[in-house]
Amino acid sequence: MTQVPFRFKQFDVAQHLCSMRVNTDGVLLGAWACFRVDDSCHRALDIGTGSGVIGLMLAQCTRNVRIDAIDIDELSSKQADMNFANSDWRDRLNAYHTSLQLFLPEYQYDLIVSNPPYFVDDLKSDDSRKNLARHGVALSYPDLLKGCYRLLSESGSCYIVIPDSNAMMLQAIALEQKLFVNEILSVSAIQDKAPYLSIFQLQKFEKPVVKSTLYIQSRDGQFSEEYVSLTKSFYLKF
Repeated sequence: MTQVPFRFKQFDVAQHLCSMRVNTDGVLLGAWACFRVDDSCHRALDIGTGSGVIGLMLAQCTRNVRIDAIDIDELSSKQADMNFANSDWRDRLNAYHTSLQLFLPEYQYDLIVSNPPYFVDDLKSDDSRKNLARHGVALSYPDLLKGCYRLLSESGSCYIVIPDSNAMMLQAIALEQKLFVNEILSVSAIQDKAPYLSIFQLQKFEKPVVKSTLYIQSRDGQFSEEYVSLTKSFYLKF
């Protein structure tokens, strides 16, 4: 049976080869990074790209930024490459099948984004590809942040989305890797509920931390104005 792609306003994302599908967390990360990118950004990197959706979002919201995307899963990197080739920004997007640890470009990046493996100690499934995508099997937080520091330009920004329950742990590891958390977005699924997600901006220099919150839906099921404003350039439903 033919798989229907996930349709956004300016691009489609086929995902039948991917171990993990398009999800709200990744779209929030891409949209939040897009709101902060400026003309000083020339190169961007998406670590653990999956279908390539965040790379495509970055391409949509920029004019001249060259975007590299890497994934340790061969089929996912192939899927991202296909989605890039079918987009209007194919000349600025490149997908690579590689681990972060073995990725050795000749340049650094002004912008790095990552929707990394979520779970540190949780029970794993019998699906080895999902374990790579969802658990820190091949990319622990220390390895991720070490790679981000190595590849990030001195004035660049790195954006990472993680479960809120892992937020304090990631901040501690970031400091060990000489990265500073300078902005935090705490995301709740429902208004007045505890955050389930945190999005961090990390940089190589320290400045006063800016904290903000966002909820996706109100108690009566309506999408919040903040969520709509953040994602309306991408989602067809807005």
